[in-house]
Amino acid sequence: MTENLPSDAYKETRGNALEIQFTNEDLPWLNKEEVKQPVPLTLVTLKSGSKFYVGSAVRGKKLKSLANSLKEEESSQAQRQFYNHLPDFVENGWSSDIFNVEDPKSPWATYYVKPTGGIKLRTFFLRLDDISGLPAIIKIAVSRKSNEIPVLKEISRTRKER
Repeated sequence: MTENLPSDAYKETRGNALEIQFTNEDLPWLNKEEVKQPVPLTLVTLKSGSKFYVGSAVRGKKLKSLANSLKEEESSQAQRQFYNHLPDFVENGWSSDIFNVEDPKSPWATYYVKPTGGIKLRTFFLRLDDISGLPAIIKIAVSRKSNEIPVLKEISRTRKER
């Protein structure tokens, strides 16, 4: 998941560092089989020395379909923008292009990357604050801006309309 990290803030990664198991209460938009699958975590060390885990749980029929509808270049761009904003977010608790998802279905803090500059992609993620003493960032969805509302309807109780 962390191959070709775009930010110069990254020092190293160690894959398969840990696995976490979610419950239906954690990710209520998933069916029982999807939620049973553990999420492998990669340990990331920033050049500053800060460490965190990162993983991907883009699951569920609708969320996987939206992620899979991205062209390869869009998927790569979404991945770059996601990783470019994580160092500030992990170290400072915020980044200028990261916003809260209002009224998430998950009990975990839920956010999305909404970059400035006309980039029309969104990456949604959870922040878990203490997995073996470190924060963990779990990607749960990625989509075009035009599909933001269907994603929000899956992962939050918000009923925004365009």
